[in-house]
Amino acid sequence: MREAKVDFTPEQLKSLSDYMRLHVNEWISPSALERFEKQQEKDWEQREEIIHLRESQNNILEQMRFGFEQMEKRFEQVDKRFEQVDKRFEQVDKRFEQVDKRFEQVDKRFDEMNKNFGRMFTYFTTAFVIFGVLLALPVFR
Repeated sequence: MREAKVDFTPEQLKSLSDYMRLHVNEWISPSALERFEKQQEKDWEQREEIIHLRESQNNILEQMRFGFEQMEKRFEQVDKRFEQVDKRFEQVDKRFEQVDKRFEQVDKRFDEMNKNFGRMFTYFTTAFVIFGVLLALPVFR
């Protein structure tokens, strides 16, 4: 279907507009006006509710950002604490290495003492044997 194009002059449009303004109340029933006004009120209420929801959403987002920032700070603190614990473990490891070296030194000293004790034992045993033989010689002669 083809639309018909109608060209109105400005005077015709003005008179049509005036006519419509005069008779619009006759064409629209009071109940339709009431429904329109109620719909307008509902629209305003919905707009206000949407604005309130957006404000609440922005508030929640801001609280979430703040919470994430706080968690990030806490994680940084925990990381620092772990670094401190790692440093302490490194210090303890160094101390154990020093203790191990001292034990190795003590082990070497005990080995030397054992060797010296073995030599002394050998010397004393030899001396007692020689002394016993010397003492026993006059008896056997």
